[in-house]
Amino acid sequence: ATLALREAPARAFSAALSLGALSARDVADAARNRSPVTPPLWVGDGSGGLTAVDDRNRAGLFPSDDPLWGRSSEGSLSDVVEWREWFRLLADRSLTLQEKGEPATSGGEKAMAGDPREAGKVHYWRFKQQHLVRYLTWPAGKDYNAEKDAPTMLLVHGFAASAEQWERLVYSLRQQGVEKNGKDVLPPIYAVDLLGFGHSEKPGLSYTQYLWEAQLVDFAVEVMEAVPMVMVGNSIGGGLSAG
Repeated sequence: ATLALREAPARAFSAALSLGALSARDVADAARNRSPVTPPLWVGDGSGGLTAVDDRNRAGLFPSDDPLWGRSSEGSLSDVVEWREWFRLLADRSLTLQEKGEPATSGGEKAMAGDPREAGKVHYWRFKQQHLVRYLTWPAGKDYNAEKDAPTMLLVHGFAASAEQWERLVYSLRQQGVEKNGKDVLPPIYAVDLLGFGHSEKPGLSYTQYLWEAQLVDFAVEVMEAVPMVMVGNSIGGGLSAG
């Protein structure tokens, strides 16, 4: 099987980095400062040919450090560490804003035209105890009865979208219930960012339906505690929910 760019270091190092068995700082230092680029960096020799340079990349990785192969081993490992840290900082920022009572989602941070939204509460979870995943929750309505009303809902977004795409739907569903019978019987709702989208991590993995299906199954068991649920999806989220 063919691995995606950066998949080997992502699979090899993510678990140890998450558990703290490896220092992210030490791994990044080793990748950036203590290894020559491999395979060798090929550069123009001035006469239309290429010359191999073995030691051009110490402490100087750049996005296309190996133009023939896409990314060096050291560059890929450095990316794994740097990207993980970036998404951790993004999560910290969102949770800090939420604690302050400020908008913690992209839709809430700027004025949005169109239908009104109901912002969800931001949470984070690690898939396989490795990859940071953002999800949103909306509380059940004040008149909701778990024994008589609709089960919990899990919303799965479409391609190039995120959990925030459901904010308008949640607002509409809650208002419809109130307008129809004067009661807020909306069930508890969860919406998750698939890996590679939204504020979830974007590790160097092969993105397939099998990866996302595994993420949804683990989320339903670990976060939602396997409660009875209805899955609702849009686009690729619809296919995943039907599968």
